[in-house]
Amino acid sequence: MIQIPVILALLIASTALAADDSSKDYFDNGAEQYTRDEVEQARKWVDEGLQLYPGDRPLIELKQLLEQQQQQQQQQQQQQNQSSDSQNQQNQNQDQDQDQQDQQKQQAQQSPNAQQQPENNPGQEATDDKKGDEQGKAMTPEEAERILDAMREKESAERARMAEDQIRRETRSLPVVEKDW
Repeated sequence: MIQIPVILALLIASTALAADDSSKDYFDNGAEQYTRDEVEQARKWVDEGLQLYPGDRPLIELKQLLEQQQQQQQQQQQQQNQSSDSQNQQNQNQDQDQDQQDQQKQQAQQSPNAQQQPENNPGQEATDDKKGDEQGKAMTPEEAERILDAMREKESAERARMAEDQIRRETRSLPVVEKDW
């Protein structure tokens, strides 16, 4: 008679251990899929494991990790969409500015008096300055790099000119050497 309760206790203990192994199997499979960047497969394993073992702490934590990663990916996609939208807007603005410049060039070519008008019209200069300010705000990195390169070249040319001037000044102050041969 004593054998029946012992066998029953062993049977209950083995089923409890088997349940722990099964939830661990779901966790292990989900974690393995996650490390392989197969996030959808990992979610399936974790969701299935949580349906069978809703209180399993490792499965719950893995699910939270998967949800957190999904939120981060969504935020990155939103940021990428916003940056591409703003870049498209900048490109459109640049295209519009280029179209305006092309139209102004065509008008200048069609009428020779058009070039004299900006000199005589101070109000036009103010609007040109505003356009320049607007273009400065929507400057692309390539445009900025070109401007910086031009400034560097101008600065190096100025330094070279200053060095030549310095040499000229120094040579003027030297005494005249008479030929002694």
